[in-house]
Formats: sequence, structure tokens, C-alpha cells
Amino acid sequence: MKQKQKIGCLVDGEHYIPNIKDTLDKISKIYEIEVAIFIGGTEKIGDRDEVKEKLGYHVEFAEQDAMPDPKKVGEIAKNHNLHLVMDYSDEPIVNYDIRMQIACELLAAGVIYKGADFEFTPMEFKKLLTKPSIAIWGTAKRVGKTAIGGFVARTLQEEGFAPGVVTLSRGGPNKPELIRGDEIEMKPEFFLNMQDKGFHAASDNFEDALTGGAITFGCKRCGGGFAGKPAETIVDEGAVMANKHPDVKTIVLEGSGATFPEIKTDKVILLIGAGQPINHITGFFGPFRIRFADLVIVAMCEEPMADEEKVKEVYDGVKKINPGAKIALTIFRPKPLGNINGKKVLFATTAPEGVLHKLVSFLEEEFDCKVIGSTHHLSDQAKLKKDIDKYIDKADVVLTELKAAAVKVVTKEAVSAGIDVVYCDNIPLIIGGDVDDLKKEIVELLD
Repeated sequence: MKQKQKIGCLVDGEHYIPNIKDTLDKISKIYEIEVAIFIGGTEKIGDRDEVKEKLGYHVEFAEQDAMPDPKKVGEIAKNHNLHLVMDYSDEPIVNYDIRMQIACELLAAGVIYKGADFEFTPMEFKKLLTKPSIAIWGTAKRVGKTAIGGFVARTLQEEGFAPGVVTLSRGGPNKPELIRGDEIEMKPEFFLNMQDKGFHAASDNFEDALTGGAITFGCKRCGGGFAGKPAETIVDEGAVMANKHPDVKTIVLEGSGATFPEIKTDKVILLIGAGQPINHITGFFGPFRIRFADLVIVAMCEEPMADEEKVKEVYDGVKKINPGAKIALTIFRPKPLGNINGKKVLFATTAPEGVLHKLVSFLEEEFDCKVIGSTHHLSDQAKLKKDIDKYIDKADVVLTELKAAAVKVVTKEAVSAGIDVVYCDNIPLIIGGDVDDLKKEIVELLD
């Protein structure tokens, strides 16, 4: 006879106990009910002893002041080595927020969480790597994750850790793609040539090879779930390839937007955008990501993305969820990867329009150049083309981040016009938090 799966059941005191028992009796024909987890409510029960006596199953309590304690739910599930937790509670004991908190705790414990009309499945975190490893996760798209990926790769390269960066992205290839960013010179003609061959020449693996000077392994992914699980990806193949590569000593697994590889790593760096709605950071499946992080980098901690009060709210929210994580509050500033000194510059970026004037001033002050035109439309090809046409005749050099439109529009237009192209990195600068030296903190993760 096939052994029944061990499960737990969430129950509450707003249900008549005989009704709960009747439901559990039916479920017990399919599953082995290891524990009934009582999560609050007082209307239809007398006290805890009554729940234990009348329910007829082993009962443990995950409540505080008659309301659910999500962390305790996760602990009980883990202690009993449960495969699945079925939710038979309801309003007013659980609402959307509490159910998300319970889901975060159960998924972190590796337990399936299932209710009347929902099911959340934990990630596997496969043990594929034998070399030292760091994962870079994000809580959203457009928070500077690839900039941090390049920064981490470059830092490790400079310190002799010989990194191999494994990326998964929506523009990645169907077979793992190796780029020797540590050996080849990546000029505009290189990217145009790769684009002509059918490659997405600005995918994350190209950008990390350019800005990080590292070996990269590009992999595709398609779709993503609430907690970061990709719907389909070949990143496992890329990770195994990196793990076997003789010139790679350290592996960096870089996520895509809010999605990341289901592969176990030694450490996790989490990137958060300060401008995100706070409930996207500390609510939904934000806490699931935060609790895994060893280092949290909060990017774009400046107006108009976020004022001081919002940055503090993010910091305090992260600290409450994961008190042990180091938090670096940062802003990004551009760093040209070639010479623009004394030149008239056309600058293209994905940065928000509200911060563009700060970036322009920074470039002019730090690199002794004159920005004669700028565009924040690097993610909108039609608007970008108009901006490039407006300024390109006045420029000595075009400075651009490496994005899809940077190759397809900016690089192509500049090369056609006989104007130099310089690619641009974005450097995180510390403005607060628990970290004084971000490079040192990254190296210490591996030490």
C-alpha cells in the first residue's frame, strides 16, 4: 500500500469544531494528518483544551493574542517535516496579508501551502555547485540588479577570486552561452556583429562580461512566479558548465528581475529598489527573499525615487524581517568605460527622468566633459531614436548603458555617423546603512 503523505492543517476558532473534525476526517483518508495547527479565533471555542479534546487530532498552537503567528506556523511545519500544509482557516482570522506571511514561512521551510483556491510550491534549491558561490536576487525589474552583478564580478575579479557569472534572462540563449569577458575586447563593432548573428547582444551575460570583465554563462528563462521561481529555464546547465570550467574559481548566480535560479549558493545578495511600493518589499513574497539574504543592497536611495522617510521605512522593514542581514543604502552614478574627458557627450540611460540632471552634473564634474544632450528613453526605442537624431550631430562621443536599444539604435546610429561609442557602467555609492565599504563586504561574504 502506498504510504500517505504527512501533512498539517491550519484551523481556527471561528469554525465550529465538529465541522472542522468532519473535514479533517475526510482528508485523512487521503493524507496522514500529522498535526492540526490552530492559528487563532475565539468565537466558537471555549479554550485550547477544548480544541485538543474535541478535534481528535494532535494539535499545536501558532497564535498570539488569538491571531496567527506565521513564523510559528513555519516552525511547526519544519519540526514535523511536513510535505504539505492545507489551509482550512478563513476570514477574519486570516486575510490577504497574513496568508502571504504564512506562505513566505512555509515556502522557506520547503513546504507546499494549499488552500481552497490557491497553491504555492517551494523552490528546490538544487545542490549543483562545489565551488564557492554567491547569488544575486532582486525584488523587481529596473532596480539595478545587472549593475550590481557587474560590480560583484569586477570586485571578485580584482581580488583574485576568478568569478564565472551565470545569468538567466528573458533575452538569454536556448543553450548556455560562454563569453570570455576576461579576455576579449568588447567594442561597438563586437556588439553589432553579435546582433547581426541573431544574438541578443545586450543580454545580462554580455553586460556582465563588459562591466565585470568576467567569464559569463548566459542562459534563457521564460516566465516567473510570485516567489521567484522561473517557469522554464536552462540555468541549471549553465551552472554545471561554470562549476566544471577550469578558469572559474567562484560562481555568481545572477537573477533576472524578481526571478532567480533554483540553485543553492553559499551566500545571497538581495537588491531592493528604494522606490518600490513598501508592500512589494515587506509584503507579498518580499519577506521570503529578505530572509535568505546575507547582504541587502537598497538602490536608488534618493529623490525623486525615495525620500529619507521612505528609505528609513525600507531599512526598518528589512531589519525587522532579517535582523542579521547587513544593509547597504546606495545611489548609482555613471562610470564611463572609456575616455570622455574634454569631449561633447550624448548620454543615454535607463535612469528615471527625475534623476537625469544629477547624472549629467556628475559626469561633467567627474570627467571634465560637456553633456550636450541626454535621453532617459533607453528602454523605448521609438522615443530614443528621436532623441539620438536630435543631438548626434553635435556630439564627439555617445555614452550609453548596454541595453537592447543601446545596440540596436544608439550604437548603430553612432557608428553610421562616424562617432565614437563609449559604454557606461553604473557604480553603487554608499550613503548609509550598516556597510561602509561595499567591495570589502562582498569579499567578506566569501571569506
